[in-house]
Amino acid sequence: SDADHNLGVWNSKSDAQLWKMVPSGNNDGYFYLYSCKHTSDRIVNPSNKQSQVKIWNGSAKSNAQLWRLVPRFRAKLYTDTLYTKDNRNKKTGSVIRRSVSYGLTRSSSASIPNLSKYKNAIKNSLREALWQNDVNLLNTMDYTSQMDAALGRSNWKTTGTVEMVVPAGQKCKLMQHRAYIQETLSGGYSITLKANAKVLCGTSDEPEDEADFIIRHT
Repeated sequence: SDADHNLGVWNSKSDAQLWKMVPSGNNDGYFYLYSCKHTSDRIVNPSNKQSQVKIWNGSAKSNAQLWRLVPRFRAKLYTDTLYTKDNRNKKTGSVIRRSVSYGLTRSSSASIPNLSKYKNAIKNSLREALWQNDVNLLNTMDYTSQMDAALGRSNWKTTGTVEMVVPAGQKCKLMQHRAYIQETLSGGYSITLKANAKVLCGTSDEPEDEADFIIRHT
């Protein structure tokens, strides 16, 4: 803001362009944005329109002056079942080969204006989800390595073949770690990360999972 309490855009840098975040005091994740130079100036959006954002320096406070930080993407983690083979009532086992997709799939084919920032944003959303859900080290390494590998290729998607060895008397599931990454600002599109696939077997309906591979929907 300037000395006349106007909000604008300048080519040069100055202390008048510095802002600080002050919590609302309600423990709700919202903040007031105060000017570091003109210390009574706060950013306000009275009409909830981008074109109406301006400076307010009065003593009265309102919800129109409250802001919060919203990540560009949010990630939800889960384990998907790709294929099931039940040999619990059979005396012989079987071997099945299944094609599995890995990497990143976008719901939109639109071009990405700033690719490096886009990559960092989806990486950060994945890291946040892994941390928030206290995912174990092996699963964390699987998600992050698959993300890095996909973003390092010109084609973010790839396929491979998994061999399922299903013993007699057991039921096996081919399962895959996945992350659903949703754009939060406009909600216009999403990205799906397909990570490691693993065969889990057991004698009951649900397979044994001693390594805690399975991640429930977060």
